[in-house]
Order: sequence, then C-alpha cells, then structure tokens
Amino acid sequence: MLDRFDFDSAYCQILRQLLMPTPTFITLAVCGFLGLTKVTVSAFLGFVLHPVFSAVTMVVFFLMYPLGFLGLVVVIAMKAVQ
Repeated sequence: MLDRFDFDSAYCQILRQLLMPTPTFITLAVCGFLGLTKVTVSAFLGFVLHPVFSAVTMVVFFLMYPLGFLGLVVVIAMKAVQ
C-alpha cells in the first residue's frame, strides 16, 4: 500500500518541512522539558518541605502552557517564512 503512495506530492513536502526538527524546535522542546521538570520538583518539594513550593508549582505550571504555545507559533511562523 505504501508503494502506491506519492511521497513527492506537495502535501508530503509541506508535511515533511513542518515536521523536520530545527534548532528552534529543539530548543523549545528542551525548554518545555526543563519547565516540566521544574514543576515536578517544585511539587515534590511542596509536598515534602514547605507549601510555598506549591505556589511556585502553580505559577510555573500555568505559565508553561501559554509560553509553550507562543513558542510553537513562533516556530511555525519561522518555518513558513523560510
């Protein structure tokens, strides 16, 4: 079935260009992983040591998603310009 599929079509070329990792995309992924690690460590410290870490967890957790979405929009815009 795959040998009948046209990998040289315009759709596949656009999809390949959007999915190809770039340094900006890799930086975004690493920053997202570090943000998720920060949330996990803060939640653990809030549970074990002091509840003030839970406040840090909530702030970072709620800021992580809009910033990640903004970063994704920037990556897509940069790829569209290229």
